[in-house]
Amino acid sequence: MLASKFEENISKSDEDVVLTALCQEYERRVAQKRKTKAGKDLESSIEFIFNYFGI
Repeated sequence: MLASKFEENISKSDEDVVLTALCQEYERRVAQKRKTKAGKDLESSIEFIFNYFGI
């Protein structure tokens, strides 16, 4: 139930920041030519963002 606990405590503004950060990281990584590295980089970036926001 971590997701629902997070949803209860996040403001709409913070939700927008998280979504924007995730979209930006996705766009950056998809543009990389080495796809296996892009996938690993995307995974670590998303993990960092989730950890930062306590998700």
